Amino acid sequence: MYGSISGTITDNTGAVLPGVTVTITSLARKTADTVVSNESGFYVKDRLLPGQYELKAELQGFKQAIFRGVNVSVDTNTPLNVGLDLGEVSEQVTVTGVS
Repeated sequence: MYGSISGTITDNTGAVLPGVTVTITSLARKTADTVVSNESGFYVKDRLLPGQYELKAELQGFKQAIFRGVNVSVDTNTPLNVGLDLGEVSEQVTVTGVS
């Protein structure tokens, strides 16, 4: 009945980023879940209902990364690795149409 989204978060040099706040929002239900990347830069959010999601990754000193249209299917993990660029949190990098 559920799917998941997971991946690794890195900076522009490829170094892993722990402590990144990842907010996953259901576009249909307008509900949000938050997870934090671990010491290996890995994050996972299980038990997501199938549908379209927006994923936002934030860490102090880096630009916000936003992925719109992330599709979650039943019994499937959707891999989504995130690269964060140095910059102000108020700056955004938005990617749409992720499959």
